[in-house]
Amino acid sequence: MKNKAYIELLQTNYEKIANYLSWTVDKRILLMLASHYSAAGKTFSYASFEAIIEEIKKQTSWFSTLRSSSNLLYSVAMLLDGKKEPQQSVSELIKNEEILKQANFKRSVYSYISALFLTEDSKQKQTHAEHAKRLYDAIRKHHPFLTSHEDMAYSVLLSKNGEEPELRAKTMNRYYTELRNNNFSLGNHLQWLSQIMTINSPDYQEHMVPYIVQIRSDLIQRNVKLKKEHYPLLGFLVIAGAKTEHIDQLTALYEEVTKVKLFRWYKSLAFSTALQRVLPELANLEESFDMSVVNNLEMLMQAEQAMIATTTIATVAAASDTSGE
Repeated sequence: MKNKAYIELLQTNYEKIANYLSWTVDKRILLMLASHYSAAGKTFSYASFEAIIEEIKKQTSWFSTLRSSSNLLYSVAMLLDGKKEPQQSVSELIKNEEILKQANFKRSVYSYISALFLTEDSKQKQTHAEHAKRLYDAIRKHHPFLTSHEDMAYSVLLSKNGEEPELRAKTMNRYYTELRNNNFSLGNHLQWLSQIMTINSPDYQEHMVPYIVQIRSDLIQRNVKLKKEHYPLLGFLVIAGAKTEHIDQLTALYEEVTKVKLFRWYKSLAFSTALQRVLPELANLEESFDMSVVNNLEMLMQAEQAMIATTTIATVAAASDTSGE
């Protein structure tokens, strides 16, 4: 799909989603939903999306965390939409969330996002959840004040192969420290980037930090307005083996997205919107990739979308609290 066709689909999907959800959700969530469906080359289906929403309502109570925020509800529905039959998808999600709770993860809005990434092997779910909790605790040892519920999804996602969590956490911390020494700002987004950098291996890779630094420099030279929230996306580009021609392709689409009226007040979302479109194609063009890596990239993109959604939730909540003082 050419850039022009993608922009047109993006605008069409936004209008469909906005008409469906109306004023009930933050505009950033509307843009995120439109980007998700457009990047997959799909036109938003009211019937398909609504089926997931209705099934969630059937299987949860009024007081469920999943239903306490429309932003979270719509984000989860987006990630479930089209994967399996609605009843099965929602049922598995709820069971997975309970398994994570049994592994001593604290329940939060991130619990359901994390539950999306638990293994589908029913015999390995509890083991996977326990490995994820061990990784989460190991990460927290290095960054006790920084590590919180937001790191839960990545802990689950990066624990599927059962490698030693202490080694992976140590490697994450080394990446984090070295990126700080290269003028990356400390915080949650840098921690997520350091976590993503270990997807191919829990062992430290010498080329990773210089590669990240070079990609950031290339993007800045092309006038991409990078912010801390974009740090994890740099990790996706490195995992996908992005080269100069890929950066050119990405920035060309980024420039077109920034001109779209919908993004007038949300320029920071333009980069992630462009990357969603380019990254899957980039990964599939790399002959050196096996399908497991491509699948992990797709899951990471989903995780990042969920993180954007939950960050928005926190931002909106904080703004509401402040306005009420």
